[in-house]
Amino acid sequence: MLDTDEAEHLLRGAPDAPFWEALAKDELRVPRCAACAGWVWPARPACPTCTSTTFDWTEVTPEGTVYSWTRVWYPFVAVRVDELPYVVLVVELPHAGRVRILGTLHGDEAGLAIGAPVNGIVAAPSAATYGLPALQWLLAEAGG
Repeated sequence: MLDTDEAEHLLRGAPDAPFWEALAKDELRVPRCAACAGWVWPARPACPTCTSTTFDWTEVTPEGTVYSWTRVWYPFVAVRVDELPYVVLVVELPHAGRVRILGTLHGDEAGLAIGAPVNGIVAAPSAATYGLPALQWLLAEAGG
């Protein structure tokens, strides 16, 4: 697991560093171009629409819908072998221009389907996340 200094070094200068810093504060923030107001994800050095390099990292309600998902059976990284199988979701965020963001499913798979509503939570840093906080998704209760 990365210690705090190693994680900070890894992220220094990375376009998505503010994302990880926000997760560490239990917040979901997504970059929005300061020039054209377009939502940009994944984070990058310049807006793909207008090429501005200035972004406002806007706090977003961690709610969305399942756009796609897959069950992972292969241990791509050794530290996750004990978690197999696990589910990775692509979630569309309606409060952030419908950008899509990855995260793992937390909890039961009952009701998992394309279009299912989900709520995001931030998991504490662990060896499986290389010392960084992780965005996870819980299936929202039907009707609520």
